[in-house]
Amino acid sequence: MTNQLFVKAPQINPELVTLPDSGALPAPFGSGFAWFGDDVTGTFCGPDYANRGQVVLQGTAPDTSGSGPSGLIGDRTPTFTFTSDDAAATFECDLDDGGYAACSSPYTPSGLSAGSHSLLVRAVSAVGIADPTPASFSFTIAQTLADLPAPQLGENVNVGVVDGTVLVGTRTGGTVRYVRLEEARQIAVGSFLDTKRGTVRLVGATGSGSKTQAGNFFQGIFQVRQSRKKSAKGLTELRLGGGNFGSCRAKARGSGNSRIGARAARGKAIRSLRGEAKGKFRTRGRNASATVRGTSWGTIDRCDGTLTRVRSGRVAVRDFRRKRTIILRAGQTYLARARS
Repeated sequence: MTNQLFVKAPQINPELVTLPDSGALPAPFGSGFAWFGDDVTGTFCGPDYANRGQVVLQGTAPDTSGSGPSGLIGDRTPTFTFTSDDAAATFECDLDDGGYAACSSPYTPSGLSAGSHSLLVRAVSAVGIADPTPASFSFTIAQTLADLPAPQLGENVNVGVVDGTVLVGTRTGGTVRYVRLEEARQIAVGSFLDTKRGTVRLVGATGSGSKTQAGNFFQGIFQVRQSRKKSAKGLTELRLGGGNFGSCRAKARGSGNSRIGARAARGKAIRSLRGEAKGKFRTRGRNASATVRGTSWGTIDRCDGTLTRVRSGRVAVRDFRRKRTIILRAGQTYLARARS
């Protein structure tokens, strides 16, 4: 920085001189005046280091104020704005304790990684006085699926929110406790996902080197299961959860002798799950399972059985009661009936 000071040595009268950071000193003081110190105070001396003295820059430190994102954010190029009560002030920014450097408002750092970050912004007056209480920002950039380590066969899967609200559940004793999925995470096989109000992207291992398989799942609650055996070739089972099948009996009793009422009671949907995936996935309901290799399908557990509906691709449905496998194609449905 450049400081302007009134200095006095034996051979000169007090005069305003400019002492630069580097380079030659201005005439007629080339004989050796120097400046040591910080932005506000320093020491000057002559060529023989005589007449040392302390100098304090005159002026008032500017105040800095600003606004910007905080907490958990998904934007990797966040923008911060800031101002000062000193119209002539310039600004310096310190990102993640990397040191202050000149910056201007709006300020948009780039190349930020997932994790916690900090930003300090200070105004600097025309004579070089910096705000001793800079504006401070703390924020965390959310992880994406690309930031996570590769999933391990039969041990964990990677999950991230596509849209809406997704919950992740773990079993503690006999209770499953859910928390909101705020950012992409690696979760243990056996965990539960609630996608009734959102869509989750699930990435799992295939058992073939570093290859993975992925799908989007929504409109249901399910448990993630996967065998560690390589012979299973990464087959990932999504076991439907939730729902109260006790309501089926109540509905049936309440329908009385009405055939229409009884039919409606039997067709009542208790729980469901829809998926769009590429890879080996299987949804398992109460009365049937549906195994896919790249398709769009839905599984609905109803009072009268498990209904599988195929929107695209091909699905192999296993009827537990009949012990049969039925192949469905786009537009087809199959109801594996519940036991009477």
